[in-house]
Amino acid sequence: MSIKDIVAEAKIMDGLSAEDVDEIISISQEETFKEDDSIFKEDATGNNLYIVLEGSVKVEIQNYSFHLYRGDKRHLTTLGRGEVFGEITFLGGGRRTAGVTSMENVRLMNIDGVKLYALFRKNYRLGYLMMRNIGSILAKRLSEINFKYRDNR
Repeated sequence: MSIKDIVAEAKIMDGLSAEDVDEIISISQEETFKEDDSIFKEDATGNNLYIVLEGSVKVEIQNYSFHLYRGDKRHLTTLGRGEVFGEITFLGGGRRTAGVTSMENVRLMNIDGVKLYALFRKNYRLGYLMMRNIGSILAKRLSEINFKYRDNR
């Protein structure tokens, strides 16, 4: 399966045309990571989005108790092919709210956040669709975390 096919099937790309996907790929670069490589750390700065092309990654936060770091991490979720991460700092800037680590050999598409916003200014329809899709992805993730903690799982 080609990079374009994988990217086009990603939830973040719902409703986009083949030409839109090509434009997004043109402002992106493919990156590879080996098992247990850090893609980015919690609290790091950045505004790029990532789409998993192959493999899986784990999203974790540091586990603090009474404001002291205990040295362990809390697993939030695992993401696989076609899933996106990095969306929170893409939207709001600032620091990464979680760290992401490869669970196996991974291929990612790293979408340049600055160039993506510039593309949104040129193509409002593309910007609207991607922002709508990011909102939908975030709503689903928040709902899953709410139920996870409500049900104490």
